Amino acid sequence: MVRVWDLTTGEPLERALSGHVGAVYSVATAVLDGRPHAVTGGDDGTVRVWDLTTGEQVSRLLTGHDGGVESVVTAVVDNRGHAVTVGMDGTVRLWDLTTGRRVAGFLTGRNDKARAVATAVVDGRPHVATGGLDGTVLVCDLTTGERVSRLETDRDDAVAMVSTVVVDGRPCAVLGSAGDAVRVRDLITGQQVGPPLNGHDEGVWTLATGVVGDRPHAMTGGLDGTVLVWDLTTGEPVGRPLTGGHDGEVRVVAAPVIDGRMHALLRDEDGTVRVWDLTVEEQLGDPRTGHGGGVDAVATAVVDGRACAVTGSSGWEQSVRAWDLATGQRVGEPIVRHWGGVREVSTVVVDGRACAVTGSYHGTVRVWDLATGQQMRESLTRGTGKVSAVATAVLDGRPVALTGDEDGRVLVWDLTTGEGTGRFLTGPGRPVGAVATSVVDGRSCAVTSTDDGRLLVWDLTTGEQVSEFLHGHRGRVCAVATVLVEGRPFAVTGGGRGGDHLCDGGARVWDLSTGEQVHPPLPEGHQKMVAAVATVVLGGRPHAVTGSYDGRVRVWDLITGEQAGRPLVFPSPIGALVMAPDGRLVVAFGHEIAVLTRC
Repeated sequence: MVRVWDLTTGEPLERALSGHVGAVYSVATAVLDGRPHAVTGGDDGTVRVWDLTTGEQVSRLLTGHDGGVESVVTAVVDNRGHAVTVGMDGTVRLWDLTTGRRVAGFLTGRNDKARAVATAVVDGRPHVATGGLDGTVLVCDLTTGERVSRLETDRDDAVAMVSTVVVDGRPCAVLGSAGDAVRVRDLITGQQVGPPLNGHDEGVWTLATGVVGDRPHAMTGGLDGTVLVWDLTTGEPVGRPLTGGHDGEVRVVAAPVIDGRMHALLRDEDGTVRVWDLTVEEQLGDPRTGHGGGVDAVATAVVDGRACAVTGSSGWEQSVRAWDLATGQRVGEPIVRHWGGVREVSTVVVDGRACAVTGSYHGTVRVWDLATGQQMRESLTRGTGKVSAVATAVLDGRPVALTGDEDGRVLVWDLTTGEGTGRFLTGPGRPVGAVATSVVDGRSCAVTSTDDGRLLVWDLTTGEQVSEFLHGHRGRVCAVATVLVEGRPFAVTGGGRGGDHLCDGGARVWDLSTGEQVHPPLPEGHQKMVAAVATVVLGGRPHAVTGSYDGRVRVWDLITGEQAGRPLVFPSPIGALVMAPDGRLVVAFGHEIAVLTRC
């Protein structure tokens, strides 16, 4: 998905550009026939051209790279808009954006793989500079396709970053790699302009160029967590480093001009984006923060009187975060001490405090006070397998946690004491896919799934198995939710084949008292694995909400088995979803969270 944002207000335009299959790696802009366009390259190996006024794709697909398209830049050649693309196959191609055809005979002269690309105007003619794995940059005339110069670096290191700018009237390339200083070279002669730009304690990660006060500048983002601004005329750093709370690698996203002033858009590895006005060296507004990796789990809780979403990530930060559902703002500090990543999250009240119970693939289960971010209990599990499922319930008036692991065990824990209750639901020794709770025939029960096609019902008071039946999915059940339908306990299951994320016909509905499937697989269902299931009562009728790796969320009437309304379409696979007590739907997709209210 490609999105368009108003840089003045920070708001997205309503219409997203949808067409690529898979990730979009590169974006450039151009003016064609007097109208603004975007040119995008994706993992699907295609280059697409979009009219930004209408949001429609124009021209035919530009295909030819063997693999994804890593970089796209645009230029005007013979008064027509063109795009230069670098593919993961290491080739560089030139495309006429008016006709949608590749320009034949365009050669860069490279015999190694290209990594970076930039365009420039030299003596009134468009040129392209490509950086390669051998540490050189080749400069070619886009009109003739001939090589003009070869820029050598001082060390045999891949050129990962190239940008162009005019310094003292000379067109120059600014070159960088993760392990070397940034250097400025004359595009025609190849001579170094000024001293190397040395200032980071560690390697340079990204760079961008722009003009501040009529003078050419470069921004460099380092592995040391800082961004430096350089005056390329003098080769000296300008002002203080733009740290702004970044911790770790910093990527320079862009150097846009907003209201006539150059700005820096910076993103670090925890997902935080900060905007700096380089004219006055001030950060604008609050940082845009989020998880540094995909969101794998979501639950809801009331924290200090506010309805919140609680999210867990198995990305590099391995964190739990709480968000105010009304404002979208983060509540408290992130919990980032969960070794093994946060794969499962459930919430419960313990001693009057809103708590999160989290499970990781490192085999630990922890209990956190959501108001303070402090851990309330040491890890409940020790020496167990990867935690694959977590649920909470109140048993005999005391809050408990149910945890399932890859060794096939479901353990019950008293959250007031942090001790096991002695109820170990051992099952058939197959990995546990999901855990939920329900009341079946007057007994408090746990409903668990295995990866070999079984759904098990357990009496939580005695720890004994009540029933076992085949759940009908081809592959692992990833999600289980329970609900009462006309007074009878039902379970809704979602699954598929996890290796290729294929669906097996969608979610299924089961009567827990009889073990019988109530409806056929929900019709007109998902095209990929159903990874998340929740239940809710809408208009007095029980419904199920299912989320899939196909990026769709669907709502089902559990009495009729029919879909209610249209599917909700998201730009990324659905990782988790939950219904808040007030009826709002919280959906985790990719790195993001959406909160939806019922219309």
